[in-house]
Amino acid sequence: MVEHSNRVRKPRRKNLEQQRREAAMRRRQEEERQEREIQQARRENQLNIRNSGQLIKNHYNKITRESRNVVREQLSTFKLRNYNNAIKYMLFGRFIKAGDRVLDIGCGKGGDLFKYNKCKISELLGIDISDYSIKEAFSRYTGMRYRSFCATFVTANPFKTKIPDILEGIGHIPNQIQFPMDAVSMQFCLHYAFESEEQIRMMLENVSKSLKVGGYFFGTIPSSDFIIQKIQVTRKNNEARKQKLEEERMQKQSLEEQNSSNTGGDREETKEKEQGQGQGKGKGKEQDDVENDDPFAPPKEEETTVNSIKEAETFDDEEIKWGNSIYSVTFPKVPNEECDFSPPWGNVYYFYLKDSVENAPEFVVPFESFRAIAEEYRLELRYKKTFAELFKEEIPEWFNNFSPKMLEGLKRSDGKYGISGEEAEVADFYLAFAFERI
Repeated sequence: MVEHSNRVRKPRRKNLEQQRREAAMRRRQEEERQEREIQQARRENQLNIRNSGQLIKNHYNKITRESRNVVREQLSTFKLRNYNNAIKYMLFGRFIKAGDRVLDIGCGKGGDLFKYNKCKISELLGIDISDYSIKEAFSRYTGMRYRSFCATFVTANPFKTKIPDILEGIGHIPNQIQFPMDAVSMQFCLHYAFESEEQIRMMLENVSKSLKVGGYFFGTIPSSDFIIQKIQVTRKNNEARKQKLEEERMQKQSLEEQNSSNTGGDREETKEKEQGQGQGKGKGKEQDDVENDDPFAPPKEEETTVNSIKEAETFDDEEIKWGNSIYSVTFPKVPNEECDFSPPWGNVYYFYLKDSVENAPEFVVPFESFRAIAEEYRLELRYKKTFAELFKEEIPEWFNNFSPKMLEGLKRSDGKYGISGEEAEVADFYLAFAFERI
């Protein structure tokens, strides 16, 4: 699907309400169908996810629909989104020049249109797998009051299809699309190509053949170094937790054996005790009430142990998971001890980010493998920094270029600028890169 600015004919007034009801019904049916596919994929736990492209497309279609009724400033991850936008402004400013022609692979809903406008590019070709996102991007573009560039938006999967074939398939090639491009941008989407070697190579072929010599391929991806560090720490914590739970299980077993041996004691003593309890029933109840009302009374040892054993029964050592209240990463298959991710494709994990991503399948990008394969396509690494490193290096120059609203969103509780708390851990999950076409 391609979006262009042809005039849209107004619907006839006759049966207008009926048309709206039918359109609304079709949308609901499509949404329900896509939601069923997402849930079915999760239930089947598709580790080799042969249909991941459709699953990801459905996921982002859903996110696009739901985001239309969301007030961005009210989201709990507002500051994180603001920080990520600042990172992209800095990255765009570093690798895009005025007058450049840009290919944006994974352009999404057009969230970077104002960044391109600020860079004063001349041409943009945006490609995304989600047809809902492409419609939203086109709507945002046509709604911009001032535009420095012309743009074309196409629904396609450039990880599986060559870009010339994509453009040929839209029925016409707009005059403004001219190759090679000066820059190729891929923001928060390249990791989906690492589902398979074929998709990695198709992606890199499309990038290399679209770029002029001296042009830049830049983007943002999950950091494999950060992922490896988290896996190692999580594995160590899991082992310690398992050991503690095993000790508690042994302790409980010992207590049960001790209690079992005590039941064969003096039955007369037990009978006298029961009689004594009967005679002092009122007093005993009053004493129990006093004990239960004591806010400083320690918990019964046996009760605490039982709770721990219950936790052990639900402990899953077949997966690696970490995160906080706003994000989580789950590896359904535990990586090997070396965490070498060999082969470097198909290493799936499920990513959750509040208000953004709902346990979608993503793939590890082992950076050195990525760099080595990119070199085969005449792409040489020129830049690699974590978000924290990039922000610290660029913020002095950008401080006066950001709007007051952007700066307010970057202001931390301690009065400094950047990101902190749980959101900082999410930001640490990513890095920025740039390759030059040689």
